[in-house]
Amino acid sequence: MRSRPPAALAAAALLLAALSARAQDSAAAPPPPPPADASAAAVFQRLAPAVVRIEVQESGSRAKSGVGSGFFVSTDGLLVTNYHVVSRLVHRPASHAARATAAGGSWTLTLLAVDVVHDLAVLRASGPAPSLAIAVAPRELAKGTRVLALGHPRDLGLSIVEGTYNGRLEHTATARLHYTGPINPGMSGGPAVTDDGALVGVNVATMGEEVAFLVPADAVAALLARVPAAPPDRAGFLAGMTADLAALAERTMAGLFTPGGPSVALDGYRVPTAPDSSFRCWGDSDGDEDEAPGVRVAVHGCSMDESIFLSETLGAGLARFEHELVRGQGLGRLRLLAALEGAFEQALPFDGTAREVTRFHCRHANLRTAAHTWRSALCVRRLRDFPGLYEGVFRSVSLGVYDAGLITSLTLSGVPFDLIRTLTARFLEAVGSTR
Repeated sequence: MRSRPPAALAAAALLLAALSARAQDSAAAPPPPPPADASAAAVFQRLAPAVVRIEVQESGSRAKSGVGSGFFVSTDGLLVTNYHVVSRLVHRPASHAARATAAGGSWTLTLLAVDVVHDLAVLRASGPAPSLAIAVAPRELAKGTRVLALGHPRDLGLSIVEGTYNGRLEHTATARLHYTGPINPGMSGGPAVTDDGALVGVNVATMGEEVAFLVPADAVAALLARVPAAPPDRAGFLAGMTADLAALAERTMAGLFTPGGPSVALDGYRVPTAPDSSFRCWGDSDGDEDEAPGVRVAVHGCSMDESIFLSETLGAGLARFEHELVRGQGLGRLRLLAALEGAFEQALPFDGTAREVTRFHCRHANLRTAAHTWRSALCVRRLRDFPGLYEGVFRSVSLGVYDAGLITSLTLSGVPFDLIRTLTARFLEAVGSTR
């Protein structure tokens, strides 16, 4: 296939206050910490009862629609997992249900709270919970600290893997910890802990070859501090998620493409490049000055590192842009224009089902900036479940000189409409000339 709270200590304090107000028999009760050099086997034996396999089923057929991991954070039945493991409970609550199983029992799950930005969810298990819970007490670790991740890789049974904590990622819009260890599909939502069983983070993603990522424990503490007494309905979940996504877009995108921002030269054009450290860029060129006449293309593009998971086919919180220089060597102006037109009319780069999104509505216009005249198109569609949020694609083509043209595009997902309009105008104004 598809960023944080500075008040971690305050969130943890709120959580501790909330838990201490419960009946004494519901307090988390971790056993005495083992020696610092505890073996993975010893940690596994201690924590296994608190780590569960979560299965989401289609209610009518009982067909399995998803499997992941989770863990108890209180002995009165609160569990934590990734939002993407249980997302169908938000989008299709009438037709889907979730169960948790562990060596000590089986529980029906009720979704209580979601943090879509950090990919977290809190659920309550029916019936008696294990007498052990994993402590959520955020603390700073030194790089190189051993961390043990638990979960159900590829639904093969509960496993534990050893890895290394390598700090917080510095170039992502959402808060992530870098974990060097073999996290595999099915382990999503499971805990990553220190030798004494304290939560470091929640398994969330992997890039393979032991490059993996965790959601930090302070994000878990912040979500637990605002768990409601009663579960929201579908509309309530979606309203909260919409507000969080709009706030994320404002925080991470509102300052993009301001005058004087970073730029690079692309032949006779000066074009925007990575606005901040959350973007990664690439470049390429086809053809050679000594080749026979034809179309030669140079490309410079940048994209945010990650997209926020909304559903299996929908993401949000992503900005991506690309500049494509088209030079017709000996083609003549008409054939070059035909090549530019073909590149301009590329398919729109989004997934999403008809139930999730509306059809794209496009508007074309001829625009003039200080440096160039453009043929432009802005296409937008609405996210049906997230009122006020849209996906947008902006494309413009300029024929700057006789034998060259620039196609530039900006793609935004899960963004308020007014912000799309603001960013597309800034983006086009940021394209200048080096001549």
